[in-house]
Amino acid sequence: IIFVSYFFLVKMKKKDIEWLFNILFKITVITSVLYIIQVLTNLPVLPYNKEVELESMNRLGRYYNSPPLLYLFLFLSIFYPNLMKIKRPYICVIILAGALLCTLGRTQIFSVLFMIVIGFLMRGRLTVFTKYALIFGLLFIPMSGSISTRLSGEDYGSSSTTEEINSILNGSVQETVTSGEFKGQGTMTYRLAWIYERMLYLNDRPIGEKIFGFGMINDSQTETVQRLYNFRIGRYFSEDDLTTKAQLATPDTSFGTLLTRFGYVGGMILFTLWIYIAYFSWKSRKKDEWMFVLFLLTTTYILLSFSGNIISDPKNLSIVYYIITLSLWRQAEKEETGENIDVENSESSETKEMGTTIETEVSADDENHPH
Repeated sequence: IIFVSYFFLVKMKKKDIEWLFNILFKITVITSVLYIIQVLTNLPVLPYNKEVELESMNRLGRYYNSPPLLYLFLFLSIFYPNLMKIKRPYICVIILAGALLCTLGRTQIFSVLFMIVIGFLMRGRLTVFTKYALIFGLLFIPMSGSISTRLSGEDYGSSSTTEEINSILNGSVQETVTSGEFKGQGTMTYRLAWIYERMLYLNDRPIGEKIFGFGMINDSQTETVQRLYNFRIGRYFSEDDLTTKAQLATPDTSFGTLLTRFGYVGGMILFTLWIYIAYFSWKSRKKDEWMFVLFLLTTTYILLSFSGNIISDPKNLSIVYYIITLSLWRQAEKEETGENIDVENSESSETKEMGTTIETEVSADDENHPH
C-alpha cells in the first residue's frame, strides 16, 4: 500500500503540501526545544516509557524520542530557509542542531554533519559554511565530553569502537549467537548477532520464506509469534517483562527488519528503492531546491540504515513522496514561466534580501549626497 500510495499523493495540490510542511516544521522546532529540555534536565517533558540511560560525564539522559523529521528541517533551515519562510534561520539551526547533539548518537551526529559538509561542497558556499561551522562548534563544546564517552565506550558497559571491531573480527558475533547471551560487547556486535541469528533460521526455511520473509505477522501478535519463533538475541518488550523478547523487528538496524519482514529478495527491493530515490534526487538536484534537500535526506537515511530502522519501515517513504510531489509541482511552474535555476549555485532568499537591502541603502545615500 505504501509503495502505490505515491500515485495518490501526486494528485495533492501544491498549496496543501506546502501548508503541511509548514505545520510539520513548527511542530518539529517546538518538539526540539522540549527534547533539549528533557535531555538536559531529565524531566518527563515528552512521553517516554523506557528506562533512561545516563552517561557518566554530564549525567545526560540518552533518550530515543527525538523529533522524527529533525534531519529534514535542519537541512532546510541551513540551505533553503526561504522554502519554510523562516525569518531567523540561525535561531532555528541552533535549536535543531542542539536537538541533534542531544541525541548522543554517534552515527546520527556524524552522518548528518557529513551530509551538511557535502551539501556546502556541492553548493560552493564556503562563507556561509564557516558561519554554520562556528555554530556547530559552539554547540559541540558543552556536549563534547558526553559524545567522547560514547565514542570510547565508557558508558553503558560497552567496548570502545576500536575494541569492538577487533572483537567482531575475532568471532564475537558467532559466539553471541551460539551462547544466546549478549554480554555488553557493544551495539555493533548486538546488531550483527541479531541479523546473523535470523539468517541462520531463514537458511533452513522454504524458498518462499527466504524470498519474502516471515510475512504479515508482527511482534504485536505476541502469543502467535512466541509460539512460532524462539530467537534468543533481541530486546525485551519492557523493563517489567524480562521473559519476552521481540522476535521479528528491531529499532537498532534496518537490515535486520528488512530480512525478517521482507526476506532476502523483498528486503533487497526496498533497499534498492531507497538507493534509487537518492540517485534520482541527485540527478534532479539542479531542477529544484526540494530535490537537493531530498538527496541529503535520503542519503542520510541510507547512512543510518545500520544503526536505525528508518528505511526498513515503509511508512517513512510517505514524507519522501510528499517532497517529490511538491518538487514536481514547482518544476512544472518553472517550466511555464521559463525559469531555469541552477539550485547548487543559487542564493537563498535570505541572501538576496540582504543584498537588496544593501543596494537600497546605497541608492538612498547617493540621492541624499549627490556627487
